[in-house]
Amino acid sequence: MKTRFDGNLWIGAGGQVFRPVEMETDHLLNTVKMLKNRPAVVVAMVVRDIEATPDCCPFDPFGGSHSGMVKQSLFNITSMTPEQISAYALNSPLGMALKAELLSRGVNVENYLSMIEAPEAL
Repeated sequence: MKTRFDGNLWIGAGGQVFRPVEMETDHLLNTVKMLKNRPAVVVAMVVRDIEATPDCCPFDPFGGSHSGMVKQSLFNITSMTPEQISAYALNSPLGMALKAELLSRGVNVENYLSMIEAPEAL
């Protein structure tokens, strides 16, 4: 998720670039909900980012390759439970920025998160 958010801009699905401050409240809420309830989507985003990492630093002064680090990173993210992935995403710089923007708009983020994890009524 680090390659998707630099502290100001977030690169969302389809390559669209957003500033959290410019996103509508509904879009922010839906994004936070996705980070919380769709761990498979989060894993897919992180895997794409991990696999892109060697392109960022092709220089290897020790003559090895980044494949060992990539494999370990892939193993780490795919070994997490859905709850751990949700916590990771919500506490990432992106998740924190989205929650901070919602708070600045008067949204009770903790209450919202507790509502979306509760089973929906039929």
